[in-house]
Amino acid sequence: MPSSRAHRGKLLRVSSEDKDVGQSNSNFSVSLGNAGFVQSVKACVVKSVSFRHIFPNIYQDNQTFKFRYDGVDRTILVPVGWWDASSLATYLNTEMSTLVPGIGCGLVVSPAGAPSGQNTYFEFTNVTAFQLTIYSKDNGNALADVLGISEDLVTTPLNQKAPFLPDLAGLSVVYLCSNAIAGANAAASSNDGENVNIITEIPITVPFGGEIFYRSLDHELDTILFQNPKGLNSIDFAICTRAGEILDLQQNNLTVVTRLVPVGAYSVA
Repeated sequence: MPSSRAHRGKLLRVSSEDKDVGQSNSNFSVSLGNAGFVQSVKACVVKSVSFRHIFPNIYQDNQTFKFRYDGVDRTILVPVGWWDASSLATYLNTEMSTLVPGIGCGLVVSPAGAPSGQNTYFEFTNVTAFQLTIYSKDNGNALADVLGISEDLVTTPLNQKAPFLPDLAGLSVVYLCSNAIAGANAAASSNDGENVNIITEIPITVPFGGEIFYRSLDHELDTILFQNPKGLNSIDFAICTRAGEILDLQQNNLTVVTRLVPVGAYSVA
């Protein structure tokens, strides 16, 4: 008989199809009632997670573009969606020039004559007599990383090219979060040590629109051990960014398969 904890306990399949009215497919809870297998749970293993990759490369966490012109801070919100460099540059150029005639945004190939596909940078223009500063991420410009900006860009009245190539690849990983399961196992973030109720990290390995199917590679290492046995009469799941921001699955369902290990089955053979 298998001695590994991964073979003990009971499988539990939870789907957003069973969510309560008013909840989203990305952030929901389900009631498990008074079933015996949820009454005294000592450990939990996330065995598999499946959902569709529909996360845009511009989302709530990075849609804010902030700059300073003639001593006044200004902000542009880029609509959430999947953007390429050309359409994003056009949008920023229109919005910037509407706020301040004489400033704008475009694309430039550098060095000149190089293949454009691998050498196209964002560039900011200013034909006025006043200073234009494109802020870095540290100064509130959440879009800076996408645009290839690491430090404040200052132009009066010259063009300024972003120092790095743009990053429009979108999210590379997302996180499955759960208040009920994470508990003391919540992840400590490098963002000032904040705790986020992450229970597993899920790499995005399919193109936009594809189905993501994540499976635990090591059930032993992925076991979440509770300090004290707990009842899981209700369980919640959410798909989040590294900061705990909820991502939107829209009409697409999230399915999570876990193994709940009761106290009596948690002895080490």
